[in-house]
Amino acid sequence: MTDELEAIRARYEADPYDRSQAVADRATLLRLLDAAREELREVKETAVISIPTDLAKLVINIGVAEWGSTHAETADGHADHVRESVRKTAEHFGQTEPQQMHGLYIAGTETVICHTGTSPNSPQIARALTGAWNNLVELSAAALKAPPTRAQGESS
Repeated sequence: MTDELEAIRARYEADPYDRSQAVADRATLLRLLDAAREELREVKETAVISIPTDLAKLVINIGVAEWGSTHAETADGHADHVRESVRKTAEHFGQTEPQQMHGLYIAGTETVICHTGTSPNSPQIARALTGAWNNLVELSAAALKAPPTRAQGESS
């Protein structure tokens, strides 16, 4: 599609008054416009998102998030930060038993993309972020016109 548009543009820029190719260029532009409209229609159809009510309520209750980071730390310093966060969560929610650490993992691996924590909300937050991440993977694959990659070791 880009090559055809560039050829039309080059002809027009070379001589904006030359109409010898006008009929053919018009037909090409209409065909490309129809193809673009069809691609947009397909994108719109696949972009419909359904959010489970329980998840939507949790997300609205928590509200808007922002990107953030800790101060630069050694591995032990980061471990201390996580330990303190888990301790505060356990205290806040009255957790006395061991808790699972929830998060996002690269599919088929134990490689962590991010942790969402140990609170009662953490599984749902991980669920929401996983859906958002996987939607981003699909949109990125569409933008690059390439299939999503599989995690290393994941079978087909």
